[in-house]
Amino acid sequence: MKKVIAMLMVLAMVFGLAACGGGNTTPNNASNGNNATPEAAKWPDGKEITILSGYESGSLTDINIATIADWIMQETGAKVTIENDKNGGGANLAVKLSKAKGDGLTLMLFGMNCISNYHNKIWTVSPTDESLFKVVCGAIQPYPYSGCMLLTHQDNPYNTWEELEKYINENPGKVTVMDIPGKVMDSKTKSIFIQRGLADKVTWAATSSAQSTSDLLGNIINIVMLDETTAAKYLADPANKVKAIINCRPDDDFSYYPADTANLDIIKKVPTLAQVFGAADAEKYNIPNTSCFVVPASTPDDIVAQIKAVIDKIGDEKESSDKNSFYQRCRINGGTSKYYTWDGKTIMEEYKRIDPILKQIIESANKK
Repeated sequence: MKKVIAMLMVLAMVFGLAACGGGNTTPNNASNGNNATPEAAKWPDGKEITILSGYESGSLTDINIATIADWIMQETGAKVTIENDKNGGGANLAVKLSKAKGDGLTLMLFGMNCISNYHNKIWTVSPTDESLFKVVCGAIQPYPYSGCMLLTHQDNPYNTWEELEKYINENPGKVTVMDIPGKVMDSKTKSIFIQRGLADKVTWAATSSAQSTSDLLGNIINIVMLDETTAAKYLADPANKVKAIINCRPDDDFSYYPADTANLDIIKKVPTLAQVFGAADAEKYNIPNTSCFVVPASTPDDIVAQIKAVIDKIGDEKESSDKNSFYQRCRINGGTSKYYTWDGKTIMEEYKRIDPILKQIIESANKK
């Protein structure tokens, strides 16, 4: 009898413990009775990746995206598809990305122009809205922090930025400056003119990228901005009768140029923003042409880290003369394209810095 009572007590204790435990003593993250935490999801886990591109198919940026896509396929074995829609600079694609599943399988390339598109009300979502988007890393950049020179005709009575600024203040409306809304060069030009208080004292001459150069040579437009290497070509030929006012780059780092780069000596001689205004104001006036890969904000950080690790690895590629190499493919424009893989936090901070400047540029243009 004692043995029976003892057995009943044991059974009662077992059922009592089960009841107190809610009938489930297995942790939610356990698998098959194993208490070990499962491994983080692997990207892309054999699934297809889509890169959204708001750039025209075949353009330099689109070619750079295709190069990255090939790299991802090579590194992961996953199929990568590029979806192009240049309408509104990818306005519809940006909305699509904001609503996509946060699994790292949908990426998009954002550039500085995307911020301008938002302030122009072409985009309905803001590239700097971190509740919608999460930056992964930088991408291949042809001229990330290199300069774009302000050129003028040799007949004009100013040779330096100081002289130009003085002349504009003394002769309001007399100096004509190229006006090509939506272009990177336009934003870079207007940034310094607006922040120096000169935007309302010059005449903005509506033009096109192609027309602006001939108007410069004919002194129809007094101030035109060209990228460093293109500007240097014009400066090297005396027949063009042009001179450089300032190089709108924030630093004096020319290290990424090969030593045998044509006209490199000419490029280095033009005063930079840093030399004219100092390092702090140089950064403030500069509008960097950076671009980055972005995913939906709901994408887990560990997935973002895996994507970044794959793309960052391309930066380890060595220089090569092989035309099929990734290194050479990124120099397809004949310029100084290079692999830049900044971290997402740095790029977002930069975007937020220039956001109000670009907004001011757009608002100023809309007042005309």
